[in-house]
Amino acid sequence: MTDTSLAPERTAETAPQLTVVLPISVPPLADAAGSRSPAPKTSRQIASVAKSGLTLFAGLCAALALFLFVGTGFVHSRDQISLHRQFRSMAQNGLLPPLTDQQGRALPIAIGSPVALLEIPRLSLSQVVVEGSNGSRTESGPGHLPVTPLPGQFGNSVIVARRMTYGGPFRHLDRLRAGDEIRAVTGRGTVTYRVFAAGSVPSAQRAPFGTLDDGAPAHNTINSLTLVTSDPPLVSDARFVVQAQLVGPAYGFTPAPYQAHAEDLGLAGERGAWLPLIGVLELLLIACVGAVWLFRRWNRSCAWIVAVPTVAAAMWMVFEQFVRVLPGAL
Repeated sequence: MTDTSLAPERTAETAPQLTVVLPISVPPLADAAGSRSPAPKTSRQIASVAKSGLTLFAGLCAALALFLFVGTGFVHSRDQISLHRQFRSMAQNGLLPPLTDQQGRALPIAIGSPVALLEIPRLSLSQVVVEGSNGSRTESGPGHLPVTPLPGQFGNSVIVARRMTYGGPFRHLDRLRAGDEIRAVTGRGTVTYRVFAAGSVPSAQRAPFGTLDDGAPAHNTINSLTLVTSDPPLVSDARFVVQAQLVGPAYGFTPAPYQAHAEDLGLAGERGAWLPLIGVLELLLIACVGAVWLFRRWNRSCAWIVAVPTVAAAMWMVFEQFVRVLPGAL
């Protein structure tokens, strides 16, 4: 029998243990200057709509400027057709000025009504002249300065017309030469003038609007017709003036109860026109931005129905007010 108590004790070998190291995600270090989060999507959309709206606004303003020099000629032609019909009707019924009442006193002439038919053979020009010479009147045709006599009357009759816009009736006024004939049909018949002077006159000079004399010691009055437009054509810082003398006798003139202003002399816009222009420009800008927003958010058909008429109406208001600030002889 074997004694096992004195045998050496055996220990089992321990198995090696493995340690699994898991990767730890470390957040990126912030930039020393501080990291900024991207702009919210809404802010980018607002900026995009505003940018597109401003682009549309600028394009429409450029289109209005182009229409001023190209499209207004059609407006002028339409108005002249209507004025020719009105002039013929008034002539047939004996209603052309000058008119008098039963006591022989001169009747006032309504602003905007036809007063004469101006004919310049060298320029192949035939235009109905209306009463009044500010920008609103010269859109339709040449305008008669109310404080001056009518063609054929004693004194100096002044007619102002545009050179570059609304048909430019006096575009080629500088082609007239001494001796050229100018005719005017009025309520007293046809009168004839012959050109004796033409040239550019500084804007501050008012002599062309006054009564002319022959320079003799007696200061004999010259019964004359003065045609006025802007000069140079696009800058309008002076006037181009043509003066012609009446051939034959003149008839009486009663001054009209009218006070002339700078806007009646061809080189100034209408008084108080700038503030309304700023207002309608803001309205057009809002309409453009709103139209862009509608096209991005609404159904395209609905956007067309709402946005296009709104923008068109705002454009027309801007144009109507814009021409009020421009010189009446431009």
